Formats: sequence, C-alpha cells, structure tokens
Amino acid sequence: MSLVVPRLLSSKSIEIYSILIIIVWTAVFSFSLWFNIKHEKRHVFEMITGELNRHYADIDLFRHWIANNGGIYVPVSNKIQPNPALEHFPEQTIKTQSDRVLTLVNTPQLLRLLSDEKNNFNVHMTSLRPLNPMNKADEWETKALLSFEQGKEEVCEEADYKSASYMRLIRPFRYEANCAECHFDRTYKEGDVLGGMTVSIPLQSHYSNAEKVINNLYVSHGTAWFLGLIGIGFGYGQHRSHEKKRKINEAQLRETSLAFNNLDEGLVMMNADRNIIAVNDAFSRITAYDKQELVDKNLSYLRSQFVSPDQYNQMMSSLQKTDSWEGEIKFLNKDDMVVPINLRIDAIFNAENNISKYILVFSDISERKEFEKTLDHLAHHDHLTNLPNRLLLNDRLSQAFIRSKRENKAVALLFLDLDNFKNINDSQGHHMGDVVLIEVTQRLKKAIRKQDTLARLGGDEFVVIIEQVESEEDVLNLANKLIHTLSDQFSLEQKEYYLGISIGISMYPKDAETVSDLLSKADIAMYQAKAKGKNNCVFYNPSIDKDFLGKITLESELRKAIENQEFILHYQPQVSINSNKIIGAECLIRWQHPEKGLMYPDSFIHIAESSPLMIKMGELVIEQACTQMQTWLNQGIALEKLSINIAAQQISYPDFAKNLIECIEKHKLPEDCLELEITENFIMEKDKESVNNLKMISDASIQVAVDDFGTGYSSLNYLKQLPISKIKIDRSFTDGLPFDQHDSAIIHAVIAIAKSLNFKVIAEGVENLEQLNFLKKAGCDEYQGYYCSEPLDATAFKNLLAKSSVI
Repeated sequence: MSLVVPRLLSSKSIEIYSILIIIVWTAVFSFSLWFNIKHEKRHVFEMITGELNRHYADIDLFRHWIANNGGIYVPVSNKIQPNPALEHFPEQTIKTQSDRVLTLVNTPQLLRLLSDEKNNFNVHMTSLRPLNPMNKADEWETKALLSFEQGKEEVCEEADYKSASYMRLIRPFRYEANCAECHFDRTYKEGDVLGGMTVSIPLQSHYSNAEKVINNLYVSHGTAWFLGLIGIGFGYGQHRSHEKKRKINEAQLRETSLAFNNLDEGLVMMNADRNIIAVNDAFSRITAYDKQELVDKNLSYLRSQFVSPDQYNQMMSSLQKTDSWEGEIKFLNKDDMVVPINLRIDAIFNAENNISKYILVFSDISERKEFEKTLDHLAHHDHLTNLPNRLLLNDRLSQAFIRSKRENKAVALLFLDLDNFKNINDSQGHHMGDVVLIEVTQRLKKAIRKQDTLARLGGDEFVVIIEQVESEEDVLNLANKLIHTLSDQFSLEQKEYYLGISIGISMYPKDAETVSDLLSKADIAMYQAKAKGKNNCVFYNPSIDKDFLGKITLESELRKAIENQEFILHYQPQVSINSNKIIGAECLIRWQHPEKGLMYPDSFIHIAESSPLMIKMGELVIEQACTQMQTWLNQGIALEKLSINIAAQQISYPDFAKNLIECIEKHKLPEDCLELEITENFIMEKDKESVNNLKMISDASIQVAVDDFGTGYSSLNYLKQLPISKIKIDRSFTDGLPFDQHDSAIIHAVIAIAKSLNFKVIAEGVENLEQLNFLKKAGCDEYQGYYCSEPLDATAFKNLLAKSSVI
C-alpha cells in the first residue's frame, strides 16, 4: 500500500516569498508616499508661484496706470506725509474746496502703503540707487538686481524675509523715456536697470496646509501599508497552518502506511464490491501471495483457500446482519501449508451510511496455538519426568471408567511409592534425587504396556492405570514385574544405591466408583504394603485395621493443623527446690482440634515424629515460646527460662541452630532464656549435623538438658563430650519415692553422676511433699509436677505467678 500526498510550497519557501512580498509591498508604498509628497510639494510651489505671478501682474498693471497718469493724490495724515522725492513737483500738495490737504503719492510710496495694509503678501519697489531710502534693496534683492544687470529677467525662490520664510518674486524695471520725469537727475541709459519690484508671500500658512496633506499621506499610506502587512501575515499564517496540517496529515498518512505495512496482522482492504484494493506485507508473509497477485481480485478468489462453503455463507450472512464477522479458519497458503488464522471482517461506511470498504484482519495464531498446546501439556504433565500429572491422571481415570462400563472390564490402579528414596535425596541432594526419579520413570515405562498410563503424583509417588483387566492375577504379575524392575542397583557418582517399591492396588468398580475414592483406596493399600516390610504389593481390603486408617487420617489432619496454626502451648512451672521460687516453665504442645477439642501430644506426636511434619511443628513451638517470653518480659514478669522439647529430626536439621538464634534475636530475648530438652536416646544416635547444631546452640549460651534420663542407654562418655548443662530425671523414678528402694538408689546415683559432671538436676512428676523432701535431701536442684501446678495456658500461668508466694 503506497500513499501519494500532493506537495505544496515548503515552509522555507513560504518564508522567503513572504519576506519578498513585504519588501515589495514596503517599496511600493514608500515610492507612492515619496511621489505623493513630492507632488504635493510641487503643487504647493506651483500654487504659490501662481499666486505670486497674479499679485505681481495686478500690482504691475496698477503701477503702470499710476505712472502713466502722473500719480495719485491722497489726503495727508499722520501715516501719509508729502514725499520728499516729489518736492520738485509744483503741485505736490494741494487743497480742495473743502480745505482738505492732498499730497501727490508716487508708485513706490503707494505700493508700500498697499503692502502694509495686506497680510497675505508684501510688495516692495527697490533699487540699487533708490531715490527714497525706503526703497533700498535688502541683501536678497541686491543679489537679484545684480543678476538682472547680467541679463537675468526674473528671480523666484524661497528666502528668509522679516525673520520668516517667504516665497519671493522680483522682476527688473528698465530705463525708458518716460522715466526721465522722475529720474532726471540720474545718468541712466535706455535699457539700464533702474530697480525692480518684489512680491513676497509668507509660506507658513501654505506649508501648514501642505504639512497637513503630507501627514494625511503618511497616515493613509502607513495604514494601507500596515493593513497590507496584516494581510500578508494572515496569508502567511494561513499557509503555515495549512502547511502544518498538511505535514501532520502527511505524517499520519506515512505512519498509517508504515503501520499498515508493519503490523504483525495481515490486513486486506476491499471496496464495496469486495474487490481487493490493497494488502500489507504481513498478509503476503502469512499467505505467501504477492501483493500484485491479489489487487483487484474479488474476495471469492480466496474463498476456497480459507473457508468451506458453509462457513462462507455464515460469514456473508453475519456481514449482512451485523456488518462484521470474526472466527478461526484454517488458511491454505500459496505453498499449500495450512496456517491457523483468526479472521475478522468489518464493514466501513461513508457519509451517506453506505458501505464503502471492507477491512479484513488476518492474525496468524500458529504460535498461540503452539503455546496453548505447550501450556496444556505443562498443565497436565510433570515437569521433571514428562509423565501425566494428577490432573491428567484424573481425566484418564474418568475416561477409563466410561470405557470400563461400556466394555464390562475392570480397571486396576497401582499406587507406587519408592522405598529408601529419602535417604538418597537427603545424602546426595535434590539434583541427584531428580536423576534417580528420571531413571525410575524410564524403567517403569519399559515394564508396562503401551496402552497403560504411568503418572507421577509428586515426590516419589507414581500411579499406573491398567485397563481391560481380566483377573487380579494379571495385575499382581504386573506389580511384581515393577518391583523386580526397580530391584536392580542405581549407580550415582560411582556409588551404588538400591531402591525398593511399595505398591497398593485398588480395583474399579469393586473397591470404589469415583476417581478420588479409587486413589484413596490404593494409597491405603500402599501404606499397608510398607507396613508389611516394603518392597511389596497389597490389594486393598475393606478389613484394613481402623487404627491404620486413623493414622493416615491423623497425619492429613496434622498437615492442615500446621497450615492453620491450630497448636497452642501450655506451661508447667519449674521450681527451684532451695528457694521454692518458680524460675521457669516447660512448654508443652496442645492441639486445639476444630472438632475433637483440646488434644494432648500423646495422641499425635508420634505421627509427627515419623514424618517431615515434625520440623515445621517444632518451628511453630519455638516461635510461640519466644513470642510469649517476650510478652512476659515486657510486662515485667521475671522468668528465667522456658524449656522446649526438641525431637531428633529437628536437631539434625541443618539450619536448626541458625533459625533458633535468629528467632531469639528477632524477639530481642536474652540468649540464656531458652533451654532445649533432648531425649537420652538421641545421645546414642547423634550424627555430625546434630553435634554441630548443639555446639552452635551452646556457643549462643542456650542451655541443653537431657530429658527422660535413666530410661535409655546413655554413655557417660557421650554425656561428657556433648554441651549438656542439665539432666532431667524421668517421672517413672519419682513415682516410687520415697519408699521404693530401687527408685531411691537410682535417683541418688543419677544426682551423684550429674554433680560429678557439673550438671544441674531437675526431677519431673513430683506430686507430693514426701517426694519433694526426698529430692531436696538428695541434692536435686529443681522440680516440676502437679505438686506445684499442672500445665497451664499462658493466661492461667501468668495468674499463678501473680498470686504465688514463690515468685
């Protein structure tokens, strides 16, 4: 798809043209202003010179009339006196009949009188040799008269006169015959310059009018020029706006074109007749068709490539009803490869609400389909062995039940659990454990039929589904084959390991009719096989001992109890025999069962100790004990220590000591406020990890006591080697005090041994004063038992401390 955009003038060109237009516009108006000002000045000059000429002609005509008629008589007044220049005339002064005195006035005098009476012009007759001093030429007139002697006939120019600017016109008077009457005493020849007559007009009023005109010219031209600039600027702005819009549209078109050709989805644009107008690169890539092959082709050209006739009709029907259609199709591209496509068709309407175009969007969903397939596989298969997981196992069991009903054949479910796998996993690490599980998977696959299903539930648990079972004997034979398959040794890092397998078998529909029940029954049978000595197989039997089922149920409930934190602690006081003060307490776990109520450890602790649950349960006990100790200390209760029972699994856990110390530091407790109680049997079974943990605990000032001392087979040498600070005498020995001689002897011996090893001694199970007095005489340090108090919850224990005189 290509886009053609009409090209206008560039912004740079418009700027240049605009500047040129402004320059030309300014030049035109400057020239017009100059021309009009010049014309106005010329007009003023012509008007003034014309006025001068008119005045001059009128005055000259009047002068000639006076000269030809011998002058004019006017009344004598203060202003008009007899002219000395006319004294030679006998009739210079005359009287009228009414006795008015008249005097003869010659032309220069009369013109002077006329000039004085007018303001708009001035007349002066002058000469270089005037008869009357009042007719003496000024500087300007002198220059003009001299020029007349050189032959010039007129001088008209602007000059200063009477401290103002005047336009002055002077023309010469030349000597004629009739001039002798007045100039008889002068030696003039005919044609000589007698003088001249000057007419002067003040320019101020004329210039004021001209200045107004010129100012109007400035205003009119300036206004027109400025309006022109505004017009030019507006036109420039409009063009810039159009240019900006054009660039935006052009960029949008380019972006649209770029986006059209760079979309991952294939795009096809068709006209109203469903003929292809344009396709993008992605469509060509998906379909392997060149663009030119498809342009002007009708939609029906691709019809056979991507839809069946029924689907095509459905597509056309949807377009007619809703103007769109979307669905998945399988497209046969030009290379005859089937490509899964998600196709969407939308109609585009014009302003008249008629369909003008169709847009087809082709999305290649091959990767999505493959990803969905991968996700489906991951969701239904074990990531390590690639075997079906529990989800897929349930589905296949459900399908097997359906086929079983249809074919009237039984289904066998074998629940497999590896024996001794935990030892390999713990000693060699999880990585080697995974290697073993992969090897086990390969061996089991070879032992079963192709139509059978092998699945992994997790950990070291596997399940085999066997369909079309003819007899239980066939199932038993397969189970024995599986046991034999795993009896061969496993070689890991040049070491040989042996695994066993315990198999529990349940049958559909004899033992159960649902998937979960069949799995549960096979699981129960597997535990029975382990109980029989492992490496064995057992069919489910309804008569399985209820206690066995109870243990399985109890373990499951324990897991939930740990998750829901249903455990609480009770505290039994530990009292100093010498001071009779409560100095500590033993933490005793209780299970607040949601249905059975408060349960004591005798009913569940053995299940926890035989499973990994003991690690998590022990962590909960330590966390609760530290939290409670912190609370009491913050409340000002002076309690020296809390004793916590520790199982062998806990003390052999690699991070036990580190986690314990971190818990104490988290609650900001004194390091010696905790005391751990380990069993006597642990001393004989100690391993390297346990000893390291005990040393770390001892280094952190945490005391260690041996619980139930005297009931096992302790080695005094081991007691000496381990960081032990206290021995607890079992209640089985305190029960017979003070009357049983054997118990008394044993207690004296234990206390003597403890003192020799510098251990403290505490006796449990003290229930009366006689027992307490015996222990005091024997040198026992502390005691606990019902004589002081039974185990109490935290609130009751706090109340006991508050009211007891032994605090």
